[in-house]
Amino acid sequence: ENLVTEAGYADYYKDPYYDTYFTQAAGHNTVLVNGDPASQEVADTLAFSALHQYPKISSVVTSMDFDAVASELQQVYRGRLERFTRRIAFIKPDYLIVYDELIPKERESFDWLLHLPDSARIETTADTAVYTGRTASLAVRFLSPAALKLSVTNGHLPYSTFNPVAPAHVPMQPAILNLRLVNQQLKI
Repeated sequence: ENLVTEAGYADYYKDPYYDTYFTQAAGHNTVLVNGDPASQEVADTLAFSALHQYPKISSVVTSMDFDAVASELQQVYRGRLERFTRRIAFIKPDYLIVYDELIPKERESFDWLLHLPDSARIETTADTAVYTGRTASLAVRFLSPAALKLSVTNGHLPYSTFNPVAPAHVPMQPAILNLRLVNQQLKI
């Protein structure tokens, strides 16, 4: 069961949100700077490295009991971040921990986005969100300053949902879990 999704597929020719949402950072599970849906730029690649500005995996650990990876992601944030380190640990078989550390070059606001498949299955408190699926659950707890604002908004349904070849059933309304932190460094 998918507990976390992304904005999903969009038709390049027909979907009015394709350029402004589905291909931008806002359509993915990531961090926006100052609410800018285009916070990130396309990274260089190893094959075509003009400026060597691409995210890097800095460490990896795998074992029978847990796996972990750390990455440096500030390279795609248009020079606005001094550091963006994302660490992910999978404690087998049930727990996944994501720890983000962001240090801006100037005072910035951050939006930490998580796309969820059905807005009706989310419950929130001041610093916690719980998504209850059919066979599993996802709990998100934020460990950061008190200036956080947690909200849930409706995600976009792909245009293909409304065209004549769309499936006959009405899809669930996707949701976006948004954690907003204003003018601080972010540790989640």
